[in-house]
Amino acid sequence: MKKRKTCLKSVNSTSRLLIANKTPELPDNVLHVIVRKLRSLVCHSAFRSIYRVWRLFSLRYYSHLVPPQPPWLMFPASVDPPSRIYNLYTYDGGRQFFQFELPREYEFCCCSGTWLIFFDGKENKIRVWNPLSSVHILLPLILVPWCKIIASCRGPLIKDDMVFAAFYPDKLAFIRLGDEAWTHVEIDFLQVPRPSTPQILQINDIVFYRGKLYAVDQSGMIFVCEEDVHAPSYYDYHYRCPAKAIRLIDYIHEVGNLKEEVDHDSHHFLVEVKGDLMLILKYSNSNNPSTYHYASFKLDFSKRKLQEVGFHNYSLFLSSCDASMSTIIPNMSCIYIKSLSQVPSDDDRFDCVFEVIGSPDADCFIANQPSSTLFKVNNWNRDDPRPAWIIPRHAN
Repeated sequence: MKKRKTCLKSVNSTSRLLIANKTPELPDNVLHVIVRKLRSLVCHSAFRSIYRVWRLFSLRYYSHLVPPQPPWLMFPASVDPPSRIYNLYTYDGGRQFFQFELPREYEFCCCSGTWLIFFDGKENKIRVWNPLSSVHILLPLILVPWCKIIASCRGPLIKDDMVFAAFYPDKLAFIRLGDEAWTHVEIDFLQVPRPSTPQILQINDIVFYRGKLYAVDQSGMIFVCEEDVHAPSYYDYHYRCPAKAIRLIDYIHEVGNLKEEVDHDSHHFLVEVKGDLMLILKYSNSNNPSTYHYASFKLDFSKRKLQEVGFHNYSLFLSSCDASMSTIIPNMSCIYIKSLSQVPSDDDRFDCVFEVIGSPDADCFIANQPSSTLFKVNNWNRDDPRPAWIIPRHAN
């Protein structure tokens, strides 16, 4: 408790100094003392959102002072009646530590890192908002609704090196801050051999990995965008020439065989685990979105193949509409999955399920273990509250 009070006192006193001084410059030795006091990730994220120079400094010292932590769980204060008040909870013990209200004039769509992404109908744009720092970013509109938008930032400053990627079932695009239009990515999927698979592109997930944009489709085919998505734009055209995506990994025959055995639905997720890019497959019954089986593969770039592996001592947070991540949680290896299943009778309504797979007492993931549902909303409307998570290590 004493350390926590010291941490908060440092944040409050230094914040007052920074607010009073519009162009603050603190010596490195002073910043080094402060960073060692801010052992709490909550304090660190709040302070870094205030001080731009702090963000530059903290990247050099932060990683070895505070270990990787799981996302902060984000739940609506009330489902019935619907509430736009959200609470943030720590994973360890589920302690509520922060509350905020979603802007009422925007439609909440998804989240990536610490960024919440909305559709701004008034401006006819995409609005990106950070609830910790209250920073807003406007992006040009793409077709509505999209499936997922994710953010990537190699640099510590908000507008120096940031790119967003979005996908529809059959389209992929990205945009850098400062661009006037989205760059569409062409995928020549018709040239890909797919046994017993219709020639229809249906993207399941996207991820930024080592500066590249990757996508996986419903059949398990993985593509990579050839263009460096972080490269600066030299022309302010309202329409940019399409980028190209090439086939990276061959069709997964093991997955194809499994699909033929039982009548079920599957979904593919891409996530970085221990520095490797992994493909996670979620299997559910056709009439029940809850998971009953999973499979995990590591991408072998040298052989352009997939190797089935586990992820011991890691927990995965996977979502069909929000950014995914992996992290180390002591004595636990679980998968948290948030999924939306469209209601057949209504294109605008979904079943929203937030579940955990695995045993909290196990030190490795238990395959085929039944999942536990943490949050479920049947016949969910796009305007209704839904769970999400904020990834604190990506705080800006």
